[in-house]
Amino acid sequence: ALLLMLYWAKQGSADGRMLMAIVSLFCIKEAPLLGSGIGGFSNAYSNGMKAFFESNANSPLLSVADVTDNAFNELLTVGVEQGVVGMALFVAVIAIVIIRLNSADRQLKYMFLALLIFSLFSYPLHCLPYRILFVMICAWAAALPSESYFGMNRFASLTLSVLIIIFGVFMAVETYKRVSATKDYKLLSGINSRYVLDDYYELLPYLNENPDFLFKFAKGLSEKRRYNDSNDMLRRGSMLSNDPMFYVCMGNNYKQMQLHGLAEECYQKAFNVMPNRLYPLYKQMMLYAETGDSAKALSMAHNVCMFKQKVASSATKEMKREAEKIIGENHGKSK
Repeated sequence: ALLLMLYWAKQGSADGRMLMAIVSLFCIKEAPLLGSGIGGFSNAYSNGMKAFFESNANSPLLSVADVTDNAFNELLTVGVEQGVVGMALFVAVIAIVIIRLNSADRQLKYMFLALLIFSLFSYPLHCLPYRILFVMICAWAAALPSESYFGMNRFASLTLSVLIIIFGVFMAVETYKRVSATKDYKLLSGINSRYVLDDYYELLPYLNENPDFLFKFAKGLSEKRRYNDSNDMLRRGSMLSNDPMFYVCMGNNYKQMQLHGLAEECYQKAFNVMPNRLYPLYKQMMLYAETGDSAKALSMAHNVCMFKQKVASSATKEMKREAEKIIGENHGKSK
């Protein structure tokens, strides 16, 4: 009864986590051994969401689908990106740490277990403070005295130390560049990106994994009518985020280039990735209307009018008014 009450109180959140778990398991099934690659969660999740809703179009979970960059379960996130091999290594490291802490520091062991339980229902290891805590606990466990001993001579120890120092310096320099680039981007983000495209190109090597940066960069390029360059940035962003707006904007660029077939494909992909969003359907409807395809425009207008959005807004009302206008015009012609 208590669990049912908790579920009722947070039904939306619980259903959202259930959907993420189902889609993540489907992604693992598609690439079971090595996964989609480190950093590939969002793109794999987009494809998984598309496949899930194509076969479960009337699923009650449709209303809770949303953009996410992790599965709200660290083990599943690892599984999507690194497959069964990555999950096995992750579990093995955790097991070794718990075994070592059990005999030396039980208080720390219980704190570590609490963090792990938390990570099965949320995303603590995507937050820097928890990542630092996780690494420090693992390092503490590794430094505990052990019965086994792997000896190293002085030359091997010196060589390893030098390599660690070189790698550390390289990482420190690279991190400094990326931190500086992030600060510069924050300063530029208040300026229309089309006026600072040269600056964006300078920042690109260090912010090429930031979907927000890539999206704004693409918008600036599009406003300058550099549609192919804009789509290049949007494709990069779609590999890092499952936000359907990347595909919508790609479709807008193709539409401006008079490549209506490709524009239609992008709008359809945007809707398939997140089928609880009205905007991709609206854009598809307007594409048909502007290209003179009355039959498809009318069919899509009916879909827009019948669409049940999660939250009504002035924007969705305006889209439906436009759809009603198209239906009215076609009805007048038929008379």
